[in-house]
Amino acid sequence: MGPGVGLVYDARMCEHANLEDPYHPEKPERITAIFEMLEKAGVVEKCTRVDAREATDAELASVHTPKHIAAMRAVGKQAYDREERLSLGRRYNSIYFNKGSSGAALLAAGSLVELASRVARGELGAGAAVVRPPGHHAEADAAMGFCLFNNVAVAAHVLVHGQPSSGVKKVLIVDWDVHHGNGTQHMFWQDPQVLYFSVHRYDDGFFYPGSEDGDSDKVGGGAGAGFNVNVPWPRKGYGDLDYLAVFDHVLMPIAQEFQADLVLVSGGFDSAKGDPLGGCQISPAGYNRMTQRLMELAGGRVVLALEGGYNLKSISESYLACMKALLGEPMDECVSGENSLLASTWSLIKEVRSHLRPFWPSMSKEEEDDLDRVPEYFVVHDDLALISSSSDSEHESDDDVFEDLAESFDSELQVEEVSDDYLDDEGLRPEEETRTPLIEDLINHLHLSEVKEGAHTAPVVEEPPTPAAVSVPAQSRNLLVQEISISVLGEGKSDAKQDPSVPVIVEVNIDTKQIDPK
Repeated sequence: MGPGVGLVYDARMCEHANLEDPYHPEKPERITAIFEMLEKAGVVEKCTRVDAREATDAELASVHTPKHIAAMRAVGKQAYDREERLSLGRRYNSIYFNKGSSGAALLAAGSLVELASRVARGELGAGAAVVRPPGHHAEADAAMGFCLFNNVAVAAHVLVHGQPSSGVKKVLIVDWDVHHGNGTQHMFWQDPQVLYFSVHRYDDGFFYPGSEDGDSDKVGGGAGAGFNVNVPWPRKGYGDLDYLAVFDHVLMPIAQEFQADLVLVSGGFDSAKGDPLGGCQISPAGYNRMTQRLMELAGGRVVLALEGGYNLKSISESYLACMKALLGEPMDECVSGENSLLASTWSLIKEVRSHLRPFWPSMSKEEEDDLDRVPEYFVVHDDLALISSSSDSEHESDDDVFEDLAESFDSELQVEEVSDDYLDDEGLRPEEETRTPLIEDLINHLHLSEVKEGAHTAPVVEEPPTPAAVSVPAQSRNLLVQEISISVLGEGKSDAKQDPSVPVIVEVNIDTKQIDPK
């Protein structure tokens, strides 16, 4: 690594704010909270400060049209009054403007170009840009999704195609924002010198930005075929081990073949646990581990740029965790969800690999068969980690929760044997009065029989579906379901008074153990 880690931050980027809605998620406090956390942790003093600067028209024109550049610059001019800026913002998808928007957007893009250029030239070993507004949704000719200019795309294109002296011929962009970076994908669709990788929620194309562009079969076109990699989560709930599995079995093998000269990270922290928009479960330790993986590439020349993330606590802690990885400092926390990789992650990994197989030898079927050699902490279980019904839930009623849970149980849970421990000493299920009506309804929906008496009912699958051996590694095929427990919270069974506003939470826990295949 070079002489140190560069850090760019400028409070002028806080001048971009939504004057009509102070509670808008993309707010100035996002970067002030991160920077304050870095100062408190002593990280700022360990970094080399890089002065922020505005992007030039030539730099912006590498990926944006002249018309778009002119429109974004004009927003900050005195000629526009408040109402005109509000009206202009409504012409775009999820965009607001104020007098400070132009300056903030120009600083975000230009500062990242400056930081990445210094890393490319070897003046810095790695870098981090605490910038806003974000960029990866911005298209060549349009602002979109809180993004005015595509900061990471501008930096990547300038380094690869506009600065021959930098020595950068290939750039890897890793986008772990919970939303697909539609703008970045489109800008490098036919470019074999920029490998774009995005892991994001897709939800059959209904999750923002709401198109099929983020699906796994979108691999690039023309000379860029194979250089666009999408890992589309089918729903919410994916966490540390799911992301790390995708890194280990999709991103890292391809990246090692690609041999980038620089890695740019579209660091969206709306995939963090606690984010109000994302619904995923990455912990700070998970982000730290992913950043460590990336530091193995391009000689450690990794530049992190802030994208999304709207919970001030989670984005601050997650950004700090990434900074520790860039600085090479240890982090004591373990990744969350030990032994709880979601089973559907494996099928998605294989789906993505199948689309990339024609372009990358590391995605070959022979290599895929080696997934049997999974790290010990990757133990597959069912997707039913936690399903809740609350004010922000997608479900309209408890019945919807039960039906969704039953459908997931039938389609995802696959076991080969069931322990006799689920029955009582006489092989009978407990008396009916030990169940609450809600649990009884849940069991009926799940098509289960035989439960063990106690605080938690332990259902047995009456007719096991197709064995899991069809879709998971051999190591995981040797799993025996040891205990399944259903906990129903919010029924008023504790000393606390039942509050109708308290959400009903149904939690299904599946504990597994390795058994001797003999």
